[in-house]
Amino acid sequence: LLGVVSYDHAFSGMLSWEEALLEDMGPLFGVSARELVREVGSTTAEALNDRIAIKDAIVRNKDVRAVFDPSGTIVFMYAFIDKQTLVMTASEDTLKVLIGKAGGGRLH
Repeated sequence: LLGVVSYDHAFSGMLSWEEALLEDMGPLFGVSARELVREVGSTTAEALNDRIAIKDAIVRNKDVRAVFDPSGTIVFMYAFIDKQTLVMTASEDTLKVLIGKAGGGRLH
């Protein structure tokens, strides 16, 4: 959970960070980009472009940017649950709980 001061800047910053996001933040959540692609002899950046997709998804009526592994499973995601709160997680269940709490004003 991260507090957001400027939604516009945070949103555009997250979109530009997406290419490196999984490598940078994944290890904090137990997700390794290298283990996901398991392609020997290729750089992580090349393998990520070929094998890991970052796409929009919907979780509890919230737009989420999700990282999908080669099998199509979500392995990491982030979402602005409101204009002041950014959530990064590797668990869809965690995101659902936090969205539910935010709806009741219990996160602030």
